[in-house]
Order: sequence, then structure tokens, then C-alpha cells
Amino acid sequence: PAGTLITGNKELLIRTAGEFKNIGDIENVPVKKTQDGRLVFLKHVARVIDGFKEITSQSFINGHPCVTLSIIKESGKNTVEVCRKTRHLVDNLQKKYRRRLSFDIISDQSQYIRSAISSVVSSAIAGSFIAFFVLLLFTKRFYSALIITIAIPVSIIIAFFFMNIFSININMMSLGGLTICVGMLVDCGIVVIESITNEKNTSLPKAIYTIAPSLIASTLTSVVIFLPLLLIKGLGGALFAHLAITVTIALLASLFVALLLIPALHTIHSQVAHHSKKQQHSAAIVHSNVLFHKVDVLLHTIEHRYLLLLDTLLLQSKFIYSITFGIIVLGICAVIIMDRSLMPDTTQSHCTIRLEAPPGTPLQQTIDMLQYIDSLLERYPDIDKRLITAGYNPEDYTEYFGREKNTNIGQIHVQLHNGADARDCITYLENNVKLASDVCIEYNASNTDFLQVLRAGSGDITINCTGDSLEDISAAADAFIRECTGQPWITQCSSEIKQGKPELTIQADTDKLASFGLTLQDVASYIHTAVYGTHSGKYTESDYEVDIVTRFDHKFRDSIDDIGMIPIQAHGGAPCTLLHTIASLSNSQGYSSIIRNNQQRCIPIHIVTNSISQEKAIEQLQQLWEKQKKQNVSFVLSQEMIETKESLQSLYAILVLSIVLIYMIIAAQFESLLYPLLIMSSVPVALCGSFIFLFFTGKSINIMSLMGAVVLIGTIVNNAILLLDTIIHNYRQNSNVCVSIAKSCTQRLRPIIMTSLTTICGLIPLALGLQEGADVQSPLAIAIIGGMIAGTGFIMLCLPHFIRLAIKDKP
Repeated sequence: PAGTLITGNKELLIRTAGEFKNIGDIENVPVKKTQDGRLVFLKHVARVIDGFKEITSQSFINGHPCVTLSIIKESGKNTVEVCRKTRHLVDNLQKKYRRRLSFDIISDQSQYIRSAISSVVSSAIAGSFIAFFVLLLFTKRFYSALIITIAIPVSIIIAFFFMNIFSININMMSLGGLTICVGMLVDCGIVVIESITNEKNTSLPKAIYTIAPSLIASTLTSVVIFLPLLLIKGLGGALFAHLAITVTIALLASLFVALLLIPALHTIHSQVAHHSKKQQHSAAIVHSNVLFHKVDVLLHTIEHRYLLLLDTLLLQSKFIYSITFGIIVLGICAVIIMDRSLMPDTTQSHCTIRLEAPPGTPLQQTIDMLQYIDSLLERYPDIDKRLITAGYNPEDYTEYFGREKNTNIGQIHVQLHNGADARDCITYLENNVKLASDVCIEYNASNTDFLQVLRAGSGDITINCTGDSLEDISAAADAFIRECTGQPWITQCSSEIKQGKPELTIQADTDKLASFGLTLQDVASYIHTAVYGTHSGKYTESDYEVDIVTRFDHKFRDSIDDIGMIPIQAHGGAPCTLLHTIASLSNSQGYSSIIRNNQQRCIPIHIVTNSISQEKAIEQLQQLWEKQKKQNVSFVLSQEMIETKESLQSLYAILVLSIVLIYMIIAAQFESLLYPLLIMSSVPVALCGSFIFLFFTGKSINIMSLMGAVVLIGTIVNNAILLLDTIIHNYRQNSNVCVSIAKSCTQRLRPIIMTSLTTICGLIPLALGLQEGADVQSPLAIAIIGGMIAGTGFIMLCLPHFIRLAIKDKP
């Protein structure tokens, strides 16, 4: 708009119209008027071509050309919801353009999340049903098993309520926490029902009052295990905070249900059953069932043989010490032999092949090499989709995130069928791909879950080579990479910073620039216009806006000599001068990027290992980089690696802190410093049982298995607390130690077996890890199951002997 004009009673908007309608309009743009008055039009000095931009990137899906789109969610938005809406949009586009275009989703990060959450939910449901079936077999009363199992949904609903208050989302870790404690949620209810059943001649409030202190103490021992998880350093603390809070709320809710809701439901049922013959008939059916009869006979047999074995073990101290010592020795041996890693190894159904040719390789040659690899993948039987991307898009801001992209770099994203392992596909390619030695190929089994957050760089281990001089650290890094390449346990070793594309360096003579009244910025602007081009506007063609770019014809910028002949217009009307008269042109090669760490130049080195634990790999790498150390060059683990290592180390500290807190709670309950030691004696045996089970199942010592060990400490002492409390209670009524122990062990045998079985059986679906995403938490479940088996056996067979000695010697 150029203003307004008032004519009469109207106001007119003044607008200048100068849009280009076609190529001819652009050709007829006057650019100069000669001295004799003639106009020089653009078509006299330039060619106007309706063409395309230079191709700097290409994509292919399953061998066909395509256009790739990346959907990036806003910070704080839900990944699953964003992906759901995207899939809905893709479906609509597929229906709309199905005759002309095809739309495929290559990578969906919500797929792993949904699969992992679905696995956790199904494991929780399966665990609940298994726990109910175990309770039904032991109690032989449908209603008793039902009201105990009610603790699971009620506690989970209460946990969801407080999760909303604390702004905790339903994610893999929070749901995983609920799955872990599915079996634990019924422990208090089992003890309450057993106490009510055994104390038939006692009023219900008194029966509850008798066991309430032990239940509160046992629940607190579990709670103090999870709360210290909030103290884990680094990203591990952020991940496990949700799990700790969720489990803590659920356990406290289960205590509330056991002490208040279950007694109320039992009272209501007793009153109704007293006046209802139908209920009695239903109970009779349960009692008369063959399966329940066989289970009852089995339990009576176990109780009888257990008492005989217990009488023998109470007097056989050497046998007790031998069993305990043997389990501990086996556990220590398992810990020494087992591999150590940050996170458990997971099975992935997709992988990425990254190809990097020598700098300066044309895009088409890079595509040819990628298509050669793609032809090999086409013959692999389990491939679902293959996406090739090569080159870069300078106008896409996402290109500046992640690793370098250029015309000599490309990658293939491979999506396999469900159930296929990406590592097998990588092995197939490693054995069959044959390319020149100067072409670098990296294979990576993609991690789309939260594990990627804890992994540093593009490899298993990232090492920073730092110093003041880029040349010195580059030489040291190259020497270190050569040393690593010869190691059989290293699959890949590459530097993040490499020599970039060949460059043409233009060094201007400042004195000559000053004589022409030019600045370095003026020269750079002229070169940019001649080579890359300058946007001079837009014109509309069939509702499309087309950029107008002004630059030299290709034949005038085809060689270094052509660049030197670029005319530079001096200021003040002086004639043009050629670029080579005011600047020198030379070939050089720079770096693809510049990285600094603590104000020092840094070259990150990414290492992918094979058949070796991360801890052992770091130790051997330290020996290698000591050989390459110089006075002004140092090798250190990356900050991400240090943080994750601190997260792993903090778990060991939390183990010690948890043991101390549990000891203090038990000491406060029993008002003794000796009794907590007796109860805590089950902890090392249970931990050794965990590591033995992890060893025989082929798992490593990682942050998940260690967290399972932490959870186990608070769980295993619950049975010991209840057993010791019962023994002390009976001993006060009967001064004979052996009789009190035998009576107490008989009373607590079924409840302890039930609580252990419900915890173990509730974790079996998670331990199997059959669905995608479940293998992350499988080591955690296996650690708890192994510890519960070993710890429960120790508590029922060996602990009574130590309790007998302690009570006998106590004044």
C-alpha cells in the first residue's frame, strides 16, 4: 500500500501492482539505461530459466524415490498422543491420495512405549490372577482369597490418585513399579486373614492389634528401600523417581487396606454367612474340591516334614553354617564372573546403517553405495521396510541436530518384522558388505525407549580427547583409534569430528581492499551472489510462489579460475576489479564441526564393543589411551558417561543406606540391637540368591538388576520380622525356646509361603519378558525372585537356629 486517496465521499487505497506473472515479465525487467538513452533489459545480460534447486538430498523407501517428513513434538507434549494423531492424519491422507501417492510410517517412537506399557499392564494383570489363585489354593475359601486380592486394585487406584496429585504420568517406570509390588500388596492382607483365622477365640480388634506393629514395621522397611532411590544422581534419579514414589504410595495404601478394609469385609461376610445356607453350601463346594484337597494334603505333608527337619536343624549348627557359607560363596563367585553394564541388553526390531564416504564424494556416488547395501538387505528374509536417506537439506533446521549430514553421508533405517532381532541383520551385513577401505560404515541397533537417554553418543562408550591445539588432539585421537581398531572386542571406533569437505580458501589482501574502498563483507557478498545466489524476490505461478534466485551461470563458476574471475564492484563509481587481483585462492580442508569441553577443544570418540562388559572395556581403554597421552592432550570419559557411572555407583551407596534404615526401624520396634542383626542376616543370603539366579539366566549386573536387589532387601526382611515377632510372643507365654520356635514356625509357615509365592508368581510374567519392552525390567524381576527363594528358605530353615541361640544367651 502506498497510501489513501479521498475522492468525494469515498476513500481509496493506493496500491502499486508489480507482481511477476510469468517468465517474460522477469526477462523484461530493465537493469540499466545506456548513455544514448537505450534500455538494457535483463534478457540482454542473463538467461531466465524456470528450473529446480540443486539436489542436495534424496530418499528412497524399499527402492522407490520418496519424500521423508519428520514430526517433532513440542516440549512437554505426550509422545504417544502426538504419534496417535499423526497416524490418524496419515490414514486420512492415504485414503485421499491412494490412487496417486502412498504414505508409510517408517519410525514410530510411540510403538515401543505402547508395547512396553502394554507388557507391564498385562504382567500386572497376570500377576494379580496368579496371586489370587495361589491364595485360593492356600485359604480354600473363595471369599477370603477375594478380599485379600481386593488390596491390589484398591491400592493401585489410591496410587493413581496420588500420582495425579504429584503430576506423575502413567509411563513405563511408574507402571513398572506397580507391577513389581503386585505380589507385595497382598502380603499384609494375608497376615491379617491368617491372624483372624488362627485367633478364633480372640476378638477381631485384638487379633489385628497383635500383628499391627509387625505389619507397620514390615511395610516401613519396604518403603525406606524405595525412598532413597530419589537420591540417585544423574538421569538415573530422574527415571527412578516415579517408580519410587509410585511403589511407596501403593505399599502404604495396601497397609491401610489390610488394617481397615479387609477386617471390615471379613466381618460383613461372617455375619452374612452365618444367616445364609447358600454361602455355607458354596464354602462346602470349595472344601470338597479335589484340587483343594490335594493341596491341603500336600501342605500338611510339608508342615509335618518341615517340623521334623526343623527339630534336626536346631541342633545341627555345623550344617546350618555350611549351607549359609556355601550360598554366600556361590553368590560372591557369581558377582565376580558376571558382566557389568549400565542397562540390560534389549532386543530391537530396527537398526540403522550409517555410511560415510570420503569428504567431497558427490551425492550420486553416496546413493550408489547405499543402494548396494540396500540390495543386500532386500535378500534378507525378515526385512519389513528400508528407508535410504542421503545428503542434507540446508533449509531444514533439524539438520543441525544430531550427527553431521552431507553429500558424502547417508543412512539406511531398517524396520524388521516383529520377533526378528536387529543384531542378526547387522551380523549378516558385516559378513556380506564389501566396500572400499576409506568408506566408514556404522551399524547400530536403534533404541527408541528411555534407554537411549542413558546411552552416550552413538556408541557404548564415549571418550573425549581434549587439549588446546586441534592438531595435537587430532593426531592423538587418530593414534588412539588405530590402537582400538586392532582390538578384537571393539566392533567400531570412530571420531565425531572428521576432516570436512575440501574447501577453496579466499584470503583477501586488506591493503588492496582499502585502495578500492572495499570491505571483506563486500567481497563475501559478491562471491555469495555469484556462486550460491541471492534471493531477489518471488513470483506467483498457478497459486505457487516461486523463488527468484540471481547468480552466475554454471559455466562461469565451474573451476577455481572461474571463481577468480568474479568481478567485484568498487565504491565511488570506480570500474570493476577481478577477485584474483585482490585476493589469493588456495585449496584446503577444514573440520566438519568444532566441539569444546570446559573451554578446551575436544574430539569425542565413540566406541562400540562386543562380548565384553562396559566396566572391563573402560579399564582396557584406559590402558590404551595412557600410551597416547601427551603433555597437552588428555583422554577422559564423556560427561554423560560419568553421570551414568555415578548413577550406578550411587545404587551401591543406596544399598548400604537402605540396610542402615531398615536396621533402625527394626531396632525401634523390638527395642533391641541384637534382634535386627538376626533379621538382617537374611539379607546377604537373599542377595547371593539374586546374583546366582541372574548368573544362571545369563543376565548382567546393571542398574535394573541392582535396583531389584535394593527392592529385595525391604521385601525379604518382612517374613523375618513376622517370624521373630511370633517367636518372641510365644516365648513370653512359654519359656521353652525350642517349643516356642516350633509353634511359631508352624503358625507362620503357611503365611510366609503364601506371601513369598504371591510375590514370586506375581513377578513371573515380568521376568519372562515375552513382549517387546519387557526385557528391560526382566533382570529386576529375576533378581527379586531369586532372592525371595533363597531368602525364604534361609528364614524358615536357618534363622530359627540363630534365634534360638540369641534368645538362649540373652539375659
